[in-house]
Amino acid sequence: MAIESAFLRAHPHLVASVVVVLLSAALAGCSSSHRSAPPVAKAPIVPAKTASASIPSAAVALKAADRLAAMSVDQLMDQAQKALQGNRLVAPAGDNAFEYYLEVLQKSPHNRAAQSALRETFPYGAQIVDQTIHKKNFAEARREIGLLAKADPTDYTLTILRSKLNAARTLAAQQQKTKQDAAQMQTAAAAAQAQQVEQNATGRGRAEAGVGTGCCGGGAETAAGTASGRSAGGRSQNRNAHRESQRADGAHGTGEVSAAGCAPRRAGLGGRRVHRQP
Repeated sequence: MAIESAFLRAHPHLVASVVVVLLSAALAGCSSSHRSAPPVAKAPIVPAKTASASIPSAAVALKAADRLAAMSVDQLMDQAQKALQGNRLVAPAGDNAFEYYLEVLQKSPHNRAAQSALRETFPYGAQIVDQTIHKKNFAEARREIGLLAKADPTDYTLTILRSKLNAARTLAAQQQKTKQDAAQMQTAAAAAQAQQVEQNATGRGRAEAGVGTGCCGGGAETAAGTASGRSAGGRSQNRNAHRESQRADGAHGTGEVSAAGCAPRRAGLGGRRVHRQP
């Protein structure tokens, strides 16, 4: 094939231009009947990026489908050539060569120009899908794989692309979960550290308060003990003094009683001496 020639492989940027030239030559012989038809006003092409920025993707796809359905085969082929020149092979949605060629086949199932273009550009479309997968734009990659499947549902490249897409999505989900788990662990560790710091501060405060209370309490108890000791000592001294006084009074009384008892005896004897028999 001309597209797969050595020259084109050495100059991949010229692929789109070569395809356009080949398609133009092919259409020169098979679209004479279409050229005789009166020209139809071309529907304006709305860039998919601008539309998708303000309209949901489902609405964009429906609008693009309606626009393509309203176009003639000539218009579709013309827009497909422009899409190839602009390197819009499978994207953006609603304004790419594959969708234009597929719509041509919807209107003209045996259109050889569209069939040939899809067959020859299929490998390049697969490369674009592979790049989309590597960019982790999984929704877009799925859409692009759908376009390739419409062009050639039996191509084994589709199986490879689907496997890559599934593997990339699984890996991305695992990486996201790992990041979430790491973030949760970091948050939990920070919370535990903050709680430990708060507990340490509370423990130090209680310890300091306990030391202060013990000092003051011990001083008060010491003072009270000293005062109590002094009071007890005073009472003991008073009791000792009272006992000494009682002893002195008792001794004095005993002397007086002894003297008084001896006086009558002396008086009865009349001063006589009593001689005791041996």
